[in-house]
Amino acid sequence: MDLEKYFEGGVLKYTFINVDIRKDAIRILDMICMEEGLIPLNTNWNEINRNDFEEMLHSALQFDLGFTACEIMPVDKVESYYHIFIDGFDIQKTRCFTNWSNNPWKGPSGGNKISIHTLDFALAMMDKDKLLFVYVLFED
Repeated sequence: MDLEKYFEGGVLKYTFINVDIRKDAIRILDMICMEEGLIPLNTNWNEINRNDFEEMLHSALQFDLGFTACEIMPVDKVESYYHIFIDGFDIQKTRCFTNWSNNPWKGPSGGNKISIHTLDFALAMMDKDKLLFVYVLFED
């Protein structure tokens, strides 16, 4: 993928064997943070609904995190990546998380830092078999 030309950060997709996402979700998110050199959030992950996840993922791919009105990826590429990322998830049985209190592209917002960068944004979706972890870093 050529995502590095659009933003600093990463998109990780993991496959599990029948994980209990009700019990293990936070532990798994924090393990990924540690593997990526990010700051684990423990109980400070914010669980969001599937619609908020989809909206935030589209925004994270399409717009700059620091200059939120600045488009960094064309809509057709956003849609293509979006479908690649979420393909195969059990829509009815997913849990979604972010480090923000709400969508930073929709107005004033705040979050828990996962890095030493000026701004960072993390978004995760998981079901019993898969995990998508997207993070964006911004430094002014």
